This record gives sequence, C-alpha cells and structure tokens, in this order.
Amino acid sequence: MQHDSQRARRNVELAHHYVGGDGASALAALLDGYEGSADFTVDETQYDNLRLQVKSRILMEDPPDIWTGFPGGETRRYDEAGVVADIDDIWAQSGLESAYLPEVADTARIDGTYRAVPVTVQRLNNLFVNVKTAREGEFEPGTASDPTELVEQLQAYADRTGKPGILLPMANPFTVLQVWELTLLGLSDAATFRDVTGGNADRHRNVIQSALDHVVEFAELAPDGALYRDLTDANQEFMNGGAPVYPQGDWAAGVFVDTDGFTYGEDWTQVPFPGTEGEYVMVLDAFIPSASADVDAVRPFLEYAGSAEGQRRFSREKGSLPVRSDASMRGFSSYGQDQKTAFDSADERIETITHGLSVSPEQLVDLKAAITNLMNTWDTDAVADEIVAIF
Repeated sequence: MQHDSQRARRNVELAHHYVGGDGASALAALLDGYEGSADFTVDETQYDNLRLQVKSRILMEDPPDIWTGFPGGETRRYDEAGVVADIDDIWAQSGLESAYLPEVADTARIDGTYRAVPVTVQRLNNLFVNVKTAREGEFEPGTASDPTELVEQLQAYADRTGKPGILLPMANPFTVLQVWELTLLGLSDAATFRDVTGGNADRHRNVIQSALDHVVEFAELAPDGALYRDLTDANQEFMNGGAPVYPQGDWAAGVFVDTDGFTYGEDWTQVPFPGTEGEYVMVLDAFIPSASADVDAVRPFLEYAGSAEGQRRFSREKGSLPVRSDASMRGFSSYGQDQKTAFDSADERIETITHGLSVSPEQLVDLKAAITNLMNTWDTDAVADEIVAIF
C-alpha cells in the first residue's frame, strides 16, 4: 500500500484481524465514534494472519500506521526491532496512566516507555456452569478449592451419571494450553506463575508437571471425540447441557449472552477456576503504533481508543470490558457488569500465557507445539521438560 506525504497527513492506516462477529462490530462502533469528530480518516486493512502480514510489511519497510495486537510479550518483540513508536507524551497528555490500573498500564510499557494503548480486557479464568446439568447431577459449583478437588468432584459426577464431567475442546492446542495455565495458577499462586513466565520455570518443574497431569485427567472426563471438537462446538455443547462445567474465556460468555432463552443466573453462571479466586487472568487487546507513522496523525485515534467513551463503545459490542477504571458500564450485560466488578476488585491481575501477554511470540508457538505433543502422547514427564526449556 503506497502512501504519499499528503495522504499520510490526512489518513491513518489501521491493520486488524476483525472479520465478522463481535470483533468487527466492536471496531465499527469505535470508528463511528472516532470519525464523528476526527481530522484524520482511518483506512482499514484486514488480514486473516495479521501478525505474519505486519511482520512482512515491516521487513518491506511499509508498515501500517497502527495495528492491533497484544501488549506485553508481543509488543516487546516489536520494540526490540525498533519498529514501534514512543507514545509517552500521548499517555501523559491524555491522562491515561491515572485512568488505567497499574497492571494494565505495565503491559503497554516496555523498559519504561509506552508503546501501545490497551483498549479492552477479557477474563480467562472462568469456569462456566450449566445450572440445570449441574443440579441434576448433584454437582455443586464453586465448592472446589483447587484443581485437584475439581477433578475429584467431576469424577464423582461422572460416576453418578455416566456422563462427561467437563467440556474440553482439543482440536486447537490453545484451548488446552489455557486449561494448563489456569491449572498451574490454581495449584500454586500468582508469584509462582510469574516466576515461571519470568524465566525460572526450572524451579517449579513439579507443579508444571502436576498441572499437565491434571489436564490429562480433565481430558479423560471430557466427551468422546473431544480431540476433534473446537471452541464453537464446545460452546454449543455447553448450552445443550453436555457437561456441568466448561473452562473458557469471556468470549464464550458473549455467545451465551446473545443466545435467546439461555439466561445468565438462571440457565448458566460463572465461578472462578478453582484455586484462582480473587485473581483475574487478563487477555488484552491493544493498538500498536508504528515508529514510522506521523505521530500527529495517529495521536487522535490513539487518544480516542484510550478514552472512556471509545472503550465503552468497543467493549460493549465485543462482549469484553473497558480497561479504564472510569469507563461507563451503561448498556453492558449483567454478566459484563459482574466481571467488571471482579476486574476492579481483584487481588491479582495476571498476564495470560496463552494470549501472549507474558510470553514472546516464539515461546507461544513452542508452547502450543508442546501441548500438541501432550495430546499425541499424554507423556506429562517429557512435556514438562519441554515447557521448562521453553521458559
């Protein structure tokens, strides 16, 4: 895509991966609000494989002005390559730092300099409960104190009913990696989790393998054919009562909220994944500006994306939450409002592994490969060694 100097002053290219569904609706709502008062027009470029395309364009010295991505580990890699802008002044002049919780702001700051604007957050450490299925099977949600007790309760449920205890789609390794990281956190604590992702996994090999052992037990309690089912399949199975519990991020709740006749608090509910009470495992989306972009051109959009109104517009459509502490929750679902209370009041806000906040892109690829190996061999000892080496 060619840019002459006049075009660069008047137009900003935004590369993103939102196609259809809640992501596209969220971006459209954000842009509608922004373009109502903006001096610069946003030109959208949509890529199915956004990260690969952005990397390719950076190598061709034609990066988009702004792209969507993860703060934390992913943005650090761009910073190390010298391709993201220093936006300290945007954060300072827009008052973003005072409006963001410290743990969120930290993900956007690389070695003391702000490089991204987080716009929305979703919670990963949910255990969704199908109320009717749980009640009929005498399963009591929220009573397990850790993943070990959850396995015991689900095994007892399966013995009583002859039915699957948990939904665990395994067609894509990321869904299994999610459960492993939540189990790791549930068996240990936030400090241990951060020590693992911070490069000291060898100190915690026992709990790393124990978490893998629990994943194997969860897989044994999943429906037949779970190895070939994906996230969409599992969402539907949950609504159909296929198992009493389903560990998944808030994006699944967006499907449930939008389904007529499937009511939050009556037909389904949510409890924190056992052992993670008081903790909020964050999945963040951010806008990342190119170092070669015209700062005056990208500034208005980044300021709007970081504003309370911009985040309300985006998050309400996406089924996620604003990251600003002062954003209005008007128009959000009851589920979303409950999760915002949990986010604001959490004792610990933890950067996810599976969605790229606390690991590099290369580590994430390797972790998914390790989980694929687990599903092929169920050899937790060998996979534990792989994971320790990755960190």
